[in-house]
Amino acid sequence: MLSTDILIVGAGLAGLAAASSLKHRGYDTLVIDKSRKIGGRLASKRIGRAQFDYGAQFMTAREPLFLSLMDECESRGLLKQWFSSRQGDKQIHPRWCGISAMTDIAEYLASSLQLRPGYQMAAIKRASNSWSAHICSGEIIKAQAVVLTQPVPQILDLLKDSGITLPVNIARRLTGIKYEKCLAVLATLNDRSKIGPPGGVKFTNGPISWLADNYLKGISQVPAVTIHGAPHFSEDHWHSDRQESGGLLVEAAKSLIGAGISEFHVHGWRYAKPVRVDQDRYLVISLMPPLILAGDAFGGPRVEGAAMSGWRAAAALEHMLRP
Repeated sequence: MLSTDILIVGAGLAGLAAASSLKHRGYDTLVIDKSRKIGGRLASKRIGRAQFDYGAQFMTAREPLFLSLMDECESRGLLKQWFSSRQGDKQIHPRWCGISAMTDIAEYLASSLQLRPGYQMAAIKRASNSWSAHICSGEIIKAQAVVLTQPVPQILDLLKDSGITLPVNIARRLTGIKYEKCLAVLATLNDRSKIGPPGGVKFTNGPISWLADNYLKGISQVPAVTIHGAPHFSEDHWHSDRQESGGLLVEAAKSLIGAGISEFHVHGWRYAKPVRVDQDRYLVISLMPPLILAGDAFGGPRVEGAAMSGWRAAAALEHMLRP
């Protein structure tokens, strides 16, 4: 049986921010994730010589704490300012991206943490003044406190499977959180695209919401583009054949890309972006033993919102453990 002070479920930015903050405060922490990769939607993938950012495309910073992390990572050569808002926008914010991939910031936060990728939790059980996390592989992890940072529908399924009944007002808040889906196409090109600098194009109409040139962005050795399907397109085609749906997005982007497609792959983000979020940065389910929910569905759907949620949850948890 593994044992830790605090178990963090989910190795996205919320979980990694919470874990690194708690470790800095002197707690033994363990981060588990059902995926073999860390970062959540800070996702990158290499196919041959092509490198793709296929989840979140950039980060903005409005909160001083997150801005300081961006500045720190930039000074360490992990991030760069890709572009800024266009003149005339109400607010002008730099858009940061990883020097080699969007996973760079996740790997930086995770570098000193205990991680168990490929650990999917089946249930969480209260054991006197602690929690026992039951892993699908049969392992059990004992922890004084638990922070859950998965997408809220997955958290609700876990709590149901664990026999944990939520108060009516909490259940109503959680079921009110809604997400958009996104079909993402990762396409390798046979020539440079005709997408202009800085290499990212946002759309408000049609089947495409975002088109990025990963070569122009500076992360791919060869021409490669990421195409994000618009929410309505992704919802309508979610249960269709992925290659057929991806082909429709490729066809819609063909004139914008201006180069031939050598090959493409399609990834589906079931919980791409929360579009209806909770008003608080975190949510306490149990005071003793502590059980807290965090993530980008709590207080803000951006990458920054996920990190802020993790940090706020960590501060609240320390207050519970050290009143």
